[in-house]
Amino acid sequence: MEEKFETPAAEEETLTEDGADIKPRKPWVAFILSLLTPGLGQIYNGQLKKGLLFLGLLFIPLIIASAKFIHNFNGFAWLVLVELLLRLYIIVDSIRFAKTQTEFIPKKYNSWYYHLLFASGIVSLFQIFPPHKVLRIHSFNISTESNMPAMMPDDKVVANLEEYNGRKPQYGELVAFNSPQGGVWTFRVVGLPGDKIDFDGSFLTVNAKKCKVTRVGSKEINGWPMIEYVEELPNGYKHHILLYNGDDGGKRESRQLTVPQDSFYLMGDNRDNALDSRFIGPIGGENILGRLLYTYWGDNIDRINIDLTRQ
Repeated sequence: MEEKFETPAAEEETLTEDGADIKPRKPWVAFILSLLTPGLGQIYNGQLKKGLLFLGLLFIPLIIASAKFIHNFNGFAWLVLVELLLRLYIIVDSIRFAKTQTEFIPKKYNSWYYHLLFASGIVSLFQIFPPHKVLRIHSFNISTESNMPAMMPDDKVVANLEEYNGRKPQYGELVAFNSPQGGVWTFRVVGLPGDKIDFDGSFLTVNAKKCKVTRVGSKEINGWPMIEYVEELPNGYKHHILLYNGDDGGKRESRQLTVPQDSFYLMGDNRDNALDSRFIGPIGGENILGRLLYTYWGDNIDRINIDLTRQ
């Protein structure tokens, strides 16, 4: 009797009739490549044009957003949502198509070094045109208590880097700046170029006029008793400040100076816990990066979508 043998699926021929290699696409590889670099999963599947198209689609929301679309939290949230949905679609598309390519014959660009070259090109592109320079906004993390109560530690904030292209910072605006101590810091503008500043250890006087302060209550922060005031700056801008209720250990040092031209006097709202212009000096206008706009994250849901232009 003639015996019949069947070839197991795992041992199917890997060559076509004309001798070309057959290398089925692996969905998990498409997933990882798409996750690392959008469009690379499609290129792995032999869809070069589609991969480049999907990559280009990711830049469309960024281009739209560059027109002040994300200078408010709602625009920022929509941008993030659209980008996430696009990325998710690209990943799912690469996986689904990979599952159909059981008899895939690799193209010339289906090799690891071409994939690496593509990924390196994308990384280089983002290095040359980083998103924050395209959008003219930047995200910062608040790491200290110096700006309480307007900003809390772990707040994620967005700054408009174009705010001062056509004008100078004004009283009350929260700004991000390059600190002489290193890194990017955030404080509030309380003195403009040429202003005569007199800080008596608790309250501020600008150009011989004492800023009006109104006590609004007391609170305990991290075990320390604090008094909260509303301070009114020379242009009428009102904001909240905190002072330690008790012996400050000599930390409330008085300051008197005239702000140099093209410089600004910056202070933290948490007056007894801020390494601000009282200690690091006025900040030159060239070091001010932009104005803080809003929060988009924090250590609790209440810290989301706080308008910092009104704090």
